[in-house]
Amino acid sequence: MKKITWLILFLFTAKIIEAQCIGDMKQADAETNDTLKIRKYRRLLDCYYDKDDYEGADKLLKKTREVIERVIKKTKDSTTYRAHLADLTTFYFFKGDIASCLDVSLKLINYDYRNSDSLLIAASLGNTAILYRKSGNYPKAIYYLQESIKINQVHARVELAGNYANLANVYSDIRQYKKAGWYFHEALRMRTEAKDEKGLALSYANIANHYSNIEKPDSSLYYYSKAIMLNEKLKFPDSKKALTFNNFTNLYIEADQIDSAIKYLHITQKYLNEKSNPFLLAHFYENRGDISQHQKKFKEAIVDYNLSIKYSNLNKDISRLAGLYKAKARCFYYLRDIDSTFENKKLADALKDSLFNASKTSEITRYEMQNQFDKEQEEIKREQLKKELETKNALERKQILIYAALAGLVLLLGLVLIVLKSNNQKKKDNLILQQKNDLIEAQKKDIIDSINYAKNLQQAILPPIKKIKDELGDSFVYYKPKDIIAGDFYWLHKSDDTVLFAVADCTGHGVPGALVSVVCSNALDSSVKEYNLTDPGKILDKTKEIVLETFSKTGQNVKDGMDISLCSIQRHTKEKSSITIKWAGANNSLWYIHKDEIQELTADKQPIGLSENNKPFTTKILELDKGDTLYFSTDGYYDQFGGDKGSASGKKFMRKRLAQLFFEMKDQSMEAQMALIDKTFNSWKGNLEQIDDVCVSGVKL
Repeated sequence: MKKITWLILFLFTAKIIEAQCIGDMKQADAETNDTLKIRKYRRLLDCYYDKDDYEGADKLLKKTREVIERVIKKTKDSTTYRAHLADLTTFYFFKGDIASCLDVSLKLINYDYRNSDSLLIAASLGNTAILYRKSGNYPKAIYYLQESIKINQVHARVELAGNYANLANVYSDIRQYKKAGWYFHEALRMRTEAKDEKGLALSYANIANHYSNIEKPDSSLYYYSKAIMLNEKLKFPDSKKALTFNNFTNLYIEADQIDSAIKYLHITQKYLNEKSNPFLLAHFYENRGDISQHQKKFKEAIVDYNLSIKYSNLNKDISRLAGLYKAKARCFYYLRDIDSTFENKKLADALKDSLFNASKTSEITRYEMQNQFDKEQEEIKREQLKKELETKNALERKQILIYAALAGLVLLLGLVLIVLKSNNQKKKDNLILQQKNDLIEAQKKDIIDSINYAKNLQQAILPPIKKIKDELGDSFVYYKPKDIIAGDFYWLHKSDDTVLFAVADCTGHGVPGALVSVVCSNALDSSVKEYNLTDPGKILDKTKEIVLETFSKTGQNVKDGMDISLCSIQRHTKEKSSITIKWAGANNSLWYIHKDEIQELTADKQPIGLSENNKPFTTKILELDKGDTLYFSTDGYYDQFGGDKGSASGKKFMRKRLAQLFFEMKDQSMEAQMALIDKTFNSWKGNLEQIDDVCVSGVKL
């Protein structure tokens, strides 16, 4: 009975609004003054938006345009044309036609720049940034917001809070939640000081979304409640209320509180109809599909996901589409429809890739660093040229290493054949032997020169020792390749207050090992810089994925890979003496000195590469004190033969002896420790050949 009463009240209210719209339209049509007629037409637009009548709004805008053209022809005053462009952007935005909205917004920016109105320019730039964000073009969204912020900062305008909120939404989309949180709260502070209740309602909803993203449901629920209370107080239109309740529904779905989710889904539905904004409808049907999926009603879920896909396509909402196809794939999986599962997973991955390509971290960083318009444009060109050169140089380096390896193998084989033949012909062909020896020496020199050049290229992937000391403090790196170039390498990355450091051992040594080290080092860089990973275990998982993908392109079953010890070091404030160490390893351990004892963290028994038992890498966490020491080592050190002078081959140094060496030298300076590492290694090896590349590193916290 309550539902019937509500429906009657809704229909009655809708009839009143429709009658009012018709009455106001007749008055506007009867107006003889064109300027007043335009104003009345513009005020009427809200009437159509309130009942989601976009067809009526479109007809009204066309009538307005005819009057505006008449006014411009008479008075040469184009300000009314600017207002019309602004109305068009609002229309297309409410309708969900982002592409048309963006096209008109760019025309609006051109108009404002021609008329040199900085405040209007700031508004147009800010609105266009929102459209680029919805289109998934995050670099342009950041650029336009920064331009708007510069203008609003000069004039100390309240619109600056809106800029900050929109910038926070961009960072939230690309999962830079720390930056997003700062801008959301800064916008809230500004709106609180300005007593801007409408702005506060938006800020509360934004911050609620933020806390949902960082998995703080209680805080999210608190701010959603504040947003709903303000929405009711300010009598926001149904679209605003639907947006908030959609988010509320999603929050309870993520918390697995399905009964509450269903309750708010029904509330959301009251504010929607078939003419509602496609964004709201897409979100609503996605929520309904998620609820059905939780209830294991997979066929019903697929129907709702298809409806959400329909409206998301109208918005070109790539991010939501990727999630929807992934959700459909999950439903088909439980329905045992493998073909549909694969097709939807494939679509989800393709959309996710396209979204990521539109928001490369390096491009976003470049936009953030731009300070002046002219300087920004020049910076964009320089960065683009730099990228092209780096790509070209990287390809050239890889080709050189490959050619050097192939040439080396071919020439060395030829060398062996020539030497054997010349030994048999030594007495008869002295002169010929001399000529051939000269040729061999020239060829050998070319090979060594090529490998030496390859060494310089490999050095490019190794961080300078000075940088390591700058970032890690008191430390050493003992690096001793078996040949000119090595499969061992060390790696460093700094992000905010966290330093990532690794010592790695790639399959083989010499030219093959060096080639694998380039692939693995690039994979580490991609995992951190492109995927924004900081957890060592997750970094190794992503690195393994990239390495396997790279080797799979050869079409062969490549078993090369890497053993690695990777840690992140996060130093706390000066008031705290503790230091947080997060570590993960692939076959390589980490030793550390704590409370005058040496401990060993053992690694997962699997490489970064092809293996039989694949599983996620484990991240281990230590809380150490200042003055404690970390030690890293590849197996080249403790597998070295030597020591036993009575044997031609000797015996291995062994891990236990290396741990004892670390403990005995713990109180010495890092320079003295490195010297002792070198002295011990050479003394143990004696006259025997070094069997593998060696890399040992120590870091005093």
